[in-house]
Amino acid sequence: MDNATLTIGEIAWSHYLPAKRQRRRTNTCDGYESSIRLYVAPRWGDMAIADIEPDDVQAWVDELAKTEAGPGGAWKAYKCLRQIVRWALAKWKMRVYDPTQHIEKPRVPTYKPDTLTHRRLKRLIRGMVGC
Repeated sequence: MDNATLTIGEIAWSHYLPAKRQRRRTNTCDGYESSIRLYVAPRWGDMAIADIEPDDVQAWVDELAKTEAGPGGAWKAYKCLRQIVRWALAKWKMRVYDPTQHIEKPRVPTYKPDTLTHRRLKRLIRGMVGC
């Protein structure tokens, strides 16, 4: 079989994960497997690398960021797809465009921790006096 016609699913399950299990820790590979099973395979599993368009990858990342995966999960799923694609391109010296290039990271909401104001802290300390 020609490696250029292998689907992302075939590459991930039959080639990429077995190769990674030889060199990575078990829990790392379990994370890869989870990301592939939950996000990568359902969307890209039946497609060859040459059939994937960068705009489709960007739309997928943007859509995943809006779901329960959130921006962090979407970026993790994208990185997993990117690793599979780039691993296959390097392993088999494939001469196709890498559709995972130039993808923009989803916007992460600004984190604003709940902090005590000077007055609230002073009141809290006064309340503890004599305890």
